[in-house]
Amino acid sequence: MSDTIAILGCGAGGMAMAADLTLAGLRVHLFELPEFAENVKAIQVQGGIELKGASRTGRVMPARVTTDPAAALADAELVLVSVPVFGHQRMVEAVAPHVRDGQFVLFNTGYWAALRFRKALTQDGRRKVVLAESTLLVYAVRKVGPATVHVDGVKQDFPVAALPATETGRLLDLVRRAYPQARPMRSVLEVSLENLNPMFHPAITLLNAGELERTKVDFGFYREGCTPAVGRVIDALDAERRALGSAFGLPDLVSAAGWLHRYYGASGTTAYEAIHSCPAYANFRWPTATAIHYVHEDVPYAFVPFVSIAQQLGVATPVTRGIVELCGTAFNSDFWAEGPDAAKLGLSGMDAAAIRRLVERE
Repeated sequence: MSDTIAILGCGAGGMAMAADLTLAGLRVHLFELPEFAENVKAIQVQGGIELKGASRTGRVMPARVTTDPAAALADAELVLVSVPVFGHQRMVEAVAPHVRDGQFVLFNTGYWAALRFRKALTQDGRRKVVLAESTLLVYAVRKVGPATVHVDGVKQDFPVAALPATETGRLLDLVRRAYPQARPMRSVLEVSLENLNPMFHPAITLLNAGELERTKVDFGFYREGCTPAVGRVIDALDAERRALGSAFGLPDLVSAAGWLHRYYGASGTTAYEAIHSCPAYANFRWPTATAIHYVHEDVPYAFVPFVSIAQQLGVATPVTRGIVELCGTAFNSDFWAEGPDAAKLGLSGMDAAAIRRLVERE
């Protein structure tokens, strides 16, 4: 295997990956889009990426930091995509001509990315590239300087899957060299349904819109934002997600409350109880801009495909559909047009069994 890992994106997540894995002794190529070349320049001016906090620490220069996609992907078997979901399309367009047979392209976080970009990155099957997804970013990280990031935590569970799932074993062989805590999921379908961020962000933001607009900065997003009524909405969204999972033969999806138990040591059976017992949320605060940023990820790229697929399979999703409609109105966006529906995912007309066959053993 090659020691080289390519990381796409010089945001907080990409820089944390690049620095941490370089400090771990791996050869890292870090790529940024030419229109964001100032991020590359900042790393060069500083003499490397400064990594602080709960991961490995220190200042380190990856083996290659570049705006040349061909140079970034050269010799890399594993390619880690670390950009916001609404930046996936532009990143794929930049690197698609340069991916090659045998490479694994892992989207962190997935948001149905393997299905969304299957055609663009594999050229209708003529190129043997394996796409993959994770349910989350390994790091809880924030940018604290032009080329400095602070890691607040490193998750000890890293669920991943390849498309098709028959390639997940080979994916794990590569990923565990960087992240030994990587865990196989049954398919990219399970990965996207186990992305729990959409269960929390849109409902809390929408139902606290007045307070967020007045406060602007430093809002206690989870503890202050999740009242019992908001918690009931989260639980209803979660029930619809798990109903779709059951339609796919995945009846044991982790609940929203269970997710907080697993990752943060929370307790309680409802979303409200889990959020208010969650140690990580005790002093957690966000500005309005950050909350709305996540709405523009979660609603179009998680809820729109979810509702479209559920409708195709005859699974009722009135609460999720209502959140999409109301968030579109409140935040002045046509999320239905922006997000990928079943047709854009290449799933149009397929029943649950056919979709499972596609993702599990294509």
